[in-house]
Amino acid sequence: MRSFATAAVMGAVLLAAAPAAAQVPGVEIKLNPRIGLYVPATDLGEFTGTGGTTTVKMDNSLAIGLGAELQLAALPFGIRANLDYATDSRVNTETGGVEQEESETTLLAVVGDLVFRPLPQIIVLQPYLFAGGGLKQYDVEAEGAASFASESDPTLHLGFGLDFGLGPLALNAELSDYISWFELSDTSDESEMQHDLFVTVGFSIGLL
Repeated sequence: MRSFATAAVMGAVLLAAAPAAAQVPGVEIKLNPRIGLYVPATDLGEFTGTGGTTTVKMDNSLAIGLGAELQLAALPFGIRANLDYATDSRVNTETGGVEQEESETTLLAVVGDLVFRPLPQIIVLQPYLFAGGGLKQYDVEAEGAASFASESDPTLHLGFGLDFGLGPLALNAELSDYISWFELSDTSDESEMQHDLFVTVGFSIGLL
């Protein structure tokens, strides 16, 4: 619930700030709501108990996102404030080939990105790359045998997308990876590099 509230607040800030920035000459502001799939590409980690080694992992879930990008008309670079939110995802443990559902978890990532668009905007199909960093919040509704608790971690953000221009409105598709180090619990063997993928589609609308 904390993650959803944070996402709502961040979304309100983006929507409120964009119209003001859009008044600056030579600056283009785009809002980009998205929807898609959250795919955890790596396990959260392992811990050793009386029954042996237990692997903890999250399931795929519905994802929503929102971005606000500021771009100078003469440059191929833009700056984007971005959030992605993974709705309720099941956290499962596996010990000796036996799986057990442990808890429900949401994931919120809030980052700032540098966006690179190598082709001019007159091109109908416009690929773009982005990279940045921020924070990733795991919010656990209930804790299970893995002692997996809510936590926030610094995260890197890398990805690419494709815009299909339709005048002031553009459809887009994105694939991005939030990269962080995750320590499952005090009894875990080690910290694990976590790759959280978001595959989304949406649209961008210019405010100028």
